[in-house]
Amino acid sequence: MFWIAIQDFAFQIVIVPCGITANSSAEDRKKLYEFCENLETNLTKANIRVKGDYRENYSPGWKFNHWELKGVPLRIEVGPRDMKNNQFVVVRRDNGDKTSVEITETVGTKVQELLDQVQVDMFSRYSNHNIDGMVRSMSFNPYFRAKKSMDENVKQVEEWSKFLEGLDNKNLLLSPFCGGVDCEDQIKAQSKRYFYQHFYSNFTSFFLILGTKD
Repeated sequence: MFWIAIQDFAFQIVIVPCGITANSSAEDRKKLYEFCENLETNLTKANIRVKGDYRENYSPGWKFNHWELKGVPLRIEVGPRDMKNNQFVVVRRDNGDKTSVEITETVGTKVQELLDQVQVDMFSRYSNHNIDGMVRSMSFNPYFRAKKSMDENVKQVEEWSKFLEGLDNKNLLLSPFCGGVDCEDQIKAQSKRYFYQHFYSNFTSFFLILGTKD
């Protein structure tokens, strides 16, 4: 099974306005959307990747299903009553739990803590060990073990020889790249050629600087 850490998701949270009906006035709709947009801004400032879904041609239920299929870990629902009480409802994708959260100066921290808990619970659920909630030791926690293994296998390289060495070691490589199609084709061709040379002949490897730093 291949895991992607929640911190690497394109969107960690989606905000869905709810409770808008045919009887709702334009002013009520505007106030609810502004409330959601302000919440979106506050969470973004807390370095949380959040998406507000304000499309009016889809129902809230349709949006719930859409973003669950996308794999977004948390969904925030905001209705007129929530707005009046200065709060929102957050729903976990992994287990469906719903929690009301008051909007305060620390709302970003509270939401980030919930994201972290979702991550730990997801790894713990698939562990062979019988643990409840946060486990007692970082080395014992399957989340931290998996995260440590991933971090150890991510390598930053700037030289072609190091790039090829990383491929041999089955590392995930971060390397400067101009983004051009021709350059991409060259990298593919030379790395493929290296594979055959490396395993089937005694030719030396190539040397190439993959782009430059800013």
